[in-house]
Amino acid sequence: MHKEFHINTQKARVDKFCALLDAPGSFLRRATLLGKPIDSVVEVLTIHSAKRTETELLRDFLEVLHPFDEKMGWDYNKVFVDDESYHEGYGDAYKNYGVDMERGCVVAVRPDQYVGWVGELDDFDGLEGYFAGCLVLR
Repeated sequence: MHKEFHINTQKARVDKFCALLDAPGSFLRRATLLGKPIDSVVEVLTIHSAKRTETELLRDFLEVLHPFDEKMGWDYNKVFVDDESYHEGYGDAYKNYGVDMERGCVVAVRPDQYVGWVGELDDFDGLEGYFAGCLVLR
């Protein structure tokens, strides 16, 4: 029961973050030009620690994490799992980057690969403040 509680609690935290990210007034929406894809200015990539065999992209992750494109369909290349793959071993991303699997984190990486901001999943205001300082928001 404890593990299931953790999974549900973490999923609720991720869903809350996604709802804030996808809200009409969020930095992501305000930075994106009208009519352009949601990932045209800021690309959101997700690494999760749930078991690969226990998750499904379209069921378990909100659309803002894998946007739909009229020509290409669902973007399956934006959500990654830190679990053993079918053929490539184990990535250990959480361990190698020093991220607590229970808490997770959010990292904003600039196009030049400079880490501009690192924060808690629950610190959406901090993330929004970072982007307000470096993007033109409408």
